[in-house]
Amino acid sequence: MSEVEVPREEIPSEEIEASKGLVAYFVQAPVEAYNLLLKITNELKTTIENTDQYTEYEKRHIMYSVGKLFDIVDAITDLRFYDLYNKYLSEPEIVKSLLIKISLLANVYVKVLNRAYDWQELARDIDAIASALTLVLRDTLEFASAEVKKCSK
Repeated sequence: MSEVEVPREEIPSEEIEASKGLVAYFVQAPVEAYNLLLKITNELKTTIENTDQYTEYEKRHIMYSVGKLFDIVDAITDLRFYDLYNKYLSEPEIVKSLLIKISLLANVYVKVLNRAYDWQELARDIDAIASALTLVLRDTLEFASAEVKKCSK
């Protein structure tokens, strides 16, 4: 499976400092982080459906990967209605992790808009992001399970 990579360039300290505000915002409003994930996922799907860059055959393969992405987003949707998920998502490190995955998805979306993707590479990258979001979902469930065990003691 293709691994979506975060660029290894040196980030200026001013940018790192400035990004703390964004993380702090999403820590205070975790639902907004989810809304951003949902918005980018929906826009990516719509753009792929409406492009003339790919054949119908290629779109079917890409949409299979997009379907996996939506399955994970739907599961996260279900979880966000529980207080345990909100407690988990209020941890700054968790929000940073989720924002990185959202950023990777946004990068894919921008490349689709710029027509800079071979259909197979696009499907692989979407699969990789869906897998990364699956890990967020798994970690959320493990956190919720631990919280339930604490409450039942």
